Amino acid sequence: MVRPRHRSPRPLGALLLVVSGISAVGAAPVSENADVTTVPLGRVIPAPARVEAAGTPYRLDSGARVVVDGGPEARRVGEYLAGVLRPSTGYRLPVTDRTTGEAGDVRLRSAAHETALGREGYRLRSARSGVTITARTAAGLFHGVQTLRQSLPPVIERDSVQPGPWTVAGGTVEDVPRYAWRGAMLDVSRHFFTVDQVKRYVDQLALHKFNKLHLHLSDDQGWRIAIDSWPRLATHGGSTQVGGGPGGFYLDMKYDKDTPLGLDWAGYVEVRRSYDRDPGAYLDGVPASAVRGVEAPLWTETVVTPADMDRMVFPRLPGVAELGWLPASTHDWNGYRVRLAAQGPRWEALGIGYHRSPQVDWPAW
Repeated sequence: MVRPRHRSPRPLGALLLVVSGISAVGAAPVSENADVTTVPLGRVIPAPARVEAAGTPYRLDSGARVVVDGGPEARRVGEYLAGVLRPSTGYRLPVTDRTTGEAGDVRLRSAAHETALGREGYRLRSARSGVTITARTAAGLFHGVQTLRQSLPPVIERDSVQPGPWTVAGGTVEDVPRYAWRGAMLDVSRHFFTVDQVKRYVDQLALHKFNKLHLHLSDDQGWRIAIDSWPRLATHGGSTQVGGGPGGFYLDMKYDKDTPLGLDWAGYVEVRRSYDRDPGAYLDGVPASAVRGVEAPLWTETVVTPADMDRMVFPRLPGVAELGWLPASTHDWNGYRVRLAAQGPRWEALGIGYHRSPQVDWPAW
């Protein structure tokens, strides 16, 4: 399940796809015509399957529209995109299905005949005249929108008007995920999290193209499921949490020995260790074709607040996203750590308090 960030109600999407054998990945260099604030095309997480940098960057300005060529689900994605961009740009960004082309628009285009894109793939083309995201489904358009977000300056994520400029490097991204199941688990039994806190977590998953949310609802510390015929289960079973605090209706491993949160029963899991593996070769004797996907579980024995959650999840969660999106042949720690470092300012703009792992050269505060 994916849901955009919690600022206002926005669409959900949960689709399946099995794809393999995508071509090489990389972040393209900045165009010589790009503004210094322009993010290099492809410097996103998960990295796109294919990137071709070319031409002049696109610049979003106050006259831009979000033009939707598709049905109601595609329009919901367009409304979501406009909702992300309006607070920081201060632009109106009207959403319209009047597809007469105008320079400077962002266009979301449904194209059922684009079979090579599968059910979750997309193509993003950026040029001076505008940005076009093409996909067969609303889920593909939604993933393309996440790439567009990460291709804009990090302050695009702020809730107040920022100075800009809002540029997207010129070129084409074509992208299809490796696995149909790209999930994350949140344990709300050991410690209770509110609906808004869970929505915030889902927003973070959506930014990184996860498509499944697994809630661990019941354990010895809590029963979080209300059943009309057994009301006392929720009343009593859900009344407490670990440590005795009030209740309500795998990224838990310590980074290192000094990490104040988390456990160490599986050893320490720093950022590189969580990235340098191939899900398709994890179990001896099990072929890669038998692996349905990946899931990143967060158990909450020691995770009490959203701030705790942020610190345990980031920066490891994006690495799991990339393992689920890209073929193993494209995984490259040296390239990944550069893209990961570039996400720091974006997470700060989103209010995510991440662990500044010494394995990554983060930008200065």
